[in-house]
Amino acid sequence: MNKKKKRIDISVCIPVYNTERYLSQCLDSIIAQNFEGMVEVLVLSDASPGKDDQGRSAEKIVKEFKKKVRNKFRLTGSSFGVTKRAFVSTISVRYLQNSQTLALIETRRRLVNEASGQYIYMLDSDDFLPQGALAVLYKTAVVNDTDIVQGDCFTLDAEGKKHVESSNEFHPYEGKLEGKDIFEGCFLVHKYRPVITAKLIRLDVYQKAFTEIPYIRVHMAEEVIQYFFIALLSKKYVGIKEPVYNYRIGVGITTRNIFDIEEWRKICSTASVITALYAWVEEKKLVTGNNPLDEEEMTALQKIAKAYCIDNVKQLRNNVVPDLYDDAHKMLCDYWGEEAVKNTEEFLDRNK
Repeated sequence: MNKKKKRIDISVCIPVYNTERYLSQCLDSIIAQNFEGMVEVLVLSDASPGKDDQGRSAEKIVKEFKKKVRNKFRLTGSSFGVTKRAFVSTISVRYLQNSQTLALIETRRRLVNEASGQYIYMLDSDDFLPQGALAVLYKTAVVNDTDIVQGDCFTLDAEGKKHVESSNEFHPYEGKLEGKDIFEGCFLVHKYRPVITAKLIRLDVYQKAFTEIPYIRVHMAEEVIQYFFIALLSKKYVGIKEPVYNYRIGVGITTRNIFDIEEWRKICSTASVITALYAWVEEKKLVTGNNPLDEEEMTALQKIAKAYCIDNVKQLRNNVVPDLYDDAHKMLCDYWGEEAVKNTEEFLDRNK
């Protein structure tokens, strides 16, 4: 007789690309949770060539993590004088690998499609969980029957040790939002930010969101397009003050000077997110004859586009090295359009 398959409560989804040196700490923070529910850990390498300080690939790190899980949950007992060893685990672990590098949003798409938990928690492989994070998130989700739970975030230095003062980018709105207030609270009145970090999200909502997102190869603002649709599709949001995420700064490409045109291309790819959102609006108009967004939601989309174009121009001015500036400026115009870049430059000059 087959045993009934246990329900997975949370799928912790971990994308990996050249962050192997941090992956063990990330995984160890999951096994240290002592969450009583069932957790599925999905680690997906985006064809990463990286190794950790011991020369281990992501696959080998995950293989050794599986041994840690088995050792933690292995129990020894006796029956009728015979010693038995039983394996009782609340954590399952799967390693996956893309055959070629797809970039982060498509890696997240695959993780969401592979997941089987009631809720999804995205955890970047260079970050890690504080003690008790999964328990407080899941309890809040179940008690409130909510689609999204967001907790607070500790911002740490590149070594993951020292607390660093940061903006409110990852702070939640402490309270409840329902219906249209979820989208408008994020994109119009900015009660909280459109990030995936530190959010527990109902699986079916996340999966439906990805059905609206076209295949897109971007490196920046990929969380914005995901949360745009998650917020539109969700019925209830709950924000709590408890810290549920340790975020490591100083690792991403936006924190250093840009010397290489391909690195700059990744930043310019923000424009592709905005293009995809406007294309979605136009496609829905053609199919249904109606704008899928109301007037306030369209205003929010316009504000998103303006904010990211401003951010790209600021990075051009502040991060691109002089020798690369002319080529980088041309590329920015190719992505955003010359008129949009010119208007943004004039806006920044007027508001110095």
